[in-house]
Parts: sequence; C-alpha cells; structure tokens
Amino acid sequence: MRKIFYILFVSQDESQASVYADKVKNGFPQIPINIEFATDGQMALEKFEQFYRRHRWKDDLKEKGNFLHRVVFSEIKMPVMDGPTLVKEIRKTEGSSMIFLLGDKNPDIDDPAVEFIETPIVNWTNFLLKIENLIPEEFKITYGMPKSNNQINKKLNEFSVQFLKENEIEESQKGTEPISFLPKYFE
Repeated sequence: MRKIFYILFVSQDESQASVYADKVKNGFPQIPINIEFATDGQMALEKFEQFYRRHRWKDDLKEKGNFLHRVVFSEIKMPVMDGPTLVKEIRKTEGSSMIFLLGDKNPDIDDPAVEFIETPIVNWTNFLLKIENLIPEEFKITYGMPKSNNQINKKLNEFSVQFLKENEIEESQKGTEPISFLPKYFE
C-alpha cells in the first residue's frame, strides 16, 4: 500500500520556498511528504508532469489503498511562465490537484481548486491549516496523525461560546461534572 502526498513549491526565491517547506515538514512530521522545488513556471510544469507520469500507472490500476495526492504552491509572478498560466497547463495534464497561488494581489481565476494566499505569509497557523485540510483521511489514519482543531471545530467552538454568552449560561469547569456514558434514565 503506497501513499504519496506530493507538494511542489514554485518560487524564484529559493530561500522563501525552503521556509514554506520547513513549515510543512515541521507542521506534519509524521506524514511522509514528497516535496519538490522549481524556480520558474516551465520547470514546475516539467517536474509536475514527470511526477504525475511516474505515478499515474498506479492510479490507472486502481490498486486498493494506493493513492496519489498533489498540491502546488506557486508564486503568481515568475519568469518563463507565470502562476495563472501554470494553472492552465497543469489542468491539461490532470484536474484534481489543489493549487495555491501566492502573491500580493488575487488573480481572477475561475477554478474551484485554486486558492489565493496573500504574501508575505504572517499567519503560519492558517497556512498549515489549509494544508491539513487537504491531507486525505487515509493519511491521517494510516500515519496516526493527531486530530487538531480544524475549521469545523473552530466554528463549533465559536458558536458554543457565543451561545453560552447570549443565554447567560455559566460554563462548567473541566473535571467538575461526573462523566457518564449512560443516559440518566438508565442510572
């Protein structure tokens, strides 16, 4: 059972791409992530296509438990081929990769699998949360990734806090109430 989580960082600033990669590696140390770098759009497309061709046959065989997940982080402004053009070219190869475009201005791209991240990145927690939301459940289960406070949990927590305030309900302290797994009418 071979699972591949592939991330391609595309930036003409190699040190910045290295910072992104380090944040990802440190944020998800238990997950084997195949990370590659490219300094321009043309090089990125070549690396992406090589990786895709090398692992595509496994997708075609539809081996049980074998899957490939691809994520691309690309600067918008690059030499040779810019980010929006790279998106179009990657879509010619395959259509399921998630692509993040990094820059100071959101480009007008009509693709639900393309998201904009404003740079410089100041909220690394949010950056890592975006990646965590893309990690397939199979990876999380296979590699024993601990559950974290994801977007849904954050929204539920915000709702709970607001509900308690609005209804003037006093929040009980952790550990002060007895825990019972049986409904009260069975006790």
